[in-house]
Amino acid sequence: MLAAERQREIAMIVDRERGVRVTQLAQQFQVADETIRRDLEKLEAEGKLVRSHGGAMAAQHGGREATTIERAVSFVPEKAAIARRAVGWIEEGDTVMVDASSTALHLVHLIPDIPLTVLTNSLQACNVLGERKNIRVVCTGGTLATASLSFIGSRAEQMLSDYHVNHLFLSCTGIDFEFGLSDVNEAQASIKERMLAISDHSYLLVNKSKFGVRSLRRFGTLNDIKTVVTVEDLDPAIIMELRNLGLEVAIASQSL
Repeated sequence: MLAAERQREIAMIVDRERGVRVTQLAQQFQVADETIRRDLEKLEAEGKLVRSHGGAMAAQHGGREATTIERAVSFVPEKAAIARRAVGWIEEGDTVMVDASSTALHLVHLIPDIPLTVLTNSLQACNVLGERKNIRVVCTGGTLATASLSFIGSRAEQMLSDYHVNHLFLSCTGIDFEFGLSDVNEAQASIKERMLAISDHSYLLVNKSKFGVRSLRRFGTLNDIKTVVTVEDLDPAIIMELRNLGLEVAIASQSL
């Protein structure tokens, strides 16, 4: 089978299954894992999929919201590195807010057990922080979205209107320099919009797959962000453009 034909079939499999492992594809096409990784790299460059830890996921350009399982296996090294970089800004006595993104959940796992108040709409974040005796956890409540295990809706948004925080850590589905920050889920976008409005300093936790993507619902612009936390494989031209807009760009290292 020619490489181009194999890549077309891989793209169709990923689109149909929403996610696939390198080892699975290597076995199916009877080629080496490294051959599949090169195929995935090429398909990602063409915007046909997004590589994940050990495999690939369907590209989400305004499509459906990824499940917690899908998000848990995508870009794991990058998310872990971003979380390690971001947790350094959290200090004793802070009021912190985290959204329901998988990158923010990586951060939550690293937050030390010090006197803090943490607001969140993430059920998973509540479960993790609930075991730490020095952290006061405030949950938005609202309607539970099963895809993301997060609380959404008018009650969650109304609750946020009564609060103010020092630091907000959030992510998104897409970042476009003209369109702004966007999310595939309208309800999640509304929550993030409210979060931005009540925070002093917003940290956007993102890897390279988010840039150049316009998802369904815009919830803010890059002017709403103070600091972008990303990893070293982001295009230097994008980093320069972010800094030209006046944003702080913090580069996280994936090496431990």
